[in-house]
Amino acid sequence: MFEDWLKKSWLKPLSILIVFVILLYTSLQFFPKTEEESFVPFIICISVFAAVFLGYIIYYLFKNFYYPKAKKMQNGILFVFHTQDEKTFDDAKYNIVEKFKGYMRSCMKDFDLICLNVNKIKDYDFSNNKTMIALLERVNCMICIDVDYQVDDVNNTDNYLIRINPGVFHPEFNKQDSEFFLNEMAKVYKPIKSMGFSKQQKINKMNFTSEYLSYAVEYIVGLIAQLDNNVVLSLKMFENLYNSEPFKTQNWMANEIKKGYYYSCMMAAKHIIIGDYFNNWSVSVLDEAEKFIGIMNEIFPDTYEYNEMSAIINFSKYRNISKAKENIKRCREIDEKRHWVYNEAFLNAYTSNDLGSVYSIYIKAVLSDYSISKVIEFIEKVLEEEPEKTMLHFALGFLYNENKDSCLSFQHLKTFSEKFNYKECKNRKCVEFIDSILKRKTDCNICQNDDCTEKKKAS
Repeated sequence: MFEDWLKKSWLKPLSILIVFVILLYTSLQFFPKTEEESFVPFIICISVFAAVFLGYIIYYLFKNFYYPKAKKMQNGILFVFHTQDEKTFDDAKYNIVEKFKGYMRSCMKDFDLICLNVNKIKDYDFSNNKTMIALLERVNCMICIDVDYQVDDVNNTDNYLIRINPGVFHPEFNKQDSEFFLNEMAKVYKPIKSMGFSKQQKINKMNFTSEYLSYAVEYIVGLIAQLDNNVVLSLKMFENLYNSEPFKTQNWMANEIKKGYYYSCMMAAKHIIIGDYFNNWSVSVLDEAEKFIGIMNEIFPDTYEYNEMSAIINFSKYRNISKAKENIKRCREIDEKRHWVYNEAFLNAYTSNDLGSVYSIYIKAVLSDYSISKVIEFIEKVLEEEPEKTMLHFALGFLYNENKDSCLSFQHLKTFSEKFNYKECKNRKCVEFIDSILKRKTDCNICQNDDCTEKKKAS
């Protein structure tokens, strides 16, 4: 082919330069030195030839080295087709990608679809994660769908073969993530992974392929969004899948979609509780969190996460202590090793005057791997709203000591000792702990002055 010969022989910087110089020199030699214009037609022919030649090279360079990109601020999906020729490639684009667009639902409206022939990206190795990430970044796409699309014209009867090859590439993926996604894609593409069919079956099979491919892409995009902590996108994908026809009528990917939607709702609820509520302390934001927690319980009833977050809602929104305690009790029954004990310790400190019991539970709580800072922040807010809850001063004194803040630990335990006769506690270790904090000598002036908080802020 002429294009192959051109690329091999002339599509090189030095060859282009030589042709350009020769044409330019020839034109100058024949340019008329007098008013006689006998050479003008010849010069015009040379100029036209040069323009066509250079124009073709520029077009070829643009055609083969320019890749379309998804729009900025949008997500892209890259389709790479393995086809015999350009005609088959165009057929594949029409029968798969255009139909795919028709099945894209509202959750995918912000996605751009990019199509490339595999012959155009020979420099990118599909077995190399780094080069494929570079390709995705070049075309601004999130995932790549690799499609083997073959047409057989033997005996004038069109036979089609489509293979969807699993492969997701992402900058944040490590080896474990990549293996996980390969396994997930093998499941999700199973109905359409490899199909052979005749021309008479083409319309039905292409529709089937595009429809299921749209669901498969939603599932994979949802998982990637979870990995990226993109709560909004993850919820969009899995909410649509959870209400999709194949899931409802055919039980397609039932367990996987349930897990995905459950986890997306859990991410959303935690984002509201930890992000919005703990920062603004507006109880109204908990309405949305409660909705997501309800969906979690609908999908998988009575889980650890459901009970843990329900306890926060029942306390913070309703001050329903008994219900919150039931939730925490259920957490303990489901998994004894997790950090439910901080919730139990707080609820005990909030409702009980049994100092020894509160101390024992907090001793157990600090053995679990959990961020004390958020616990302290929450208790401080509750104490601000209900200053009569004296036992919370002890809880804060204990936790500040664990958090290596001796000054604030001293302040809260001093306030506690002024309001509660801790010496009568039967748990002598608890009494010794409070005595040790109140007698401690530190370099901080706070311990010599009652106004601890103001001193600390000023420093």
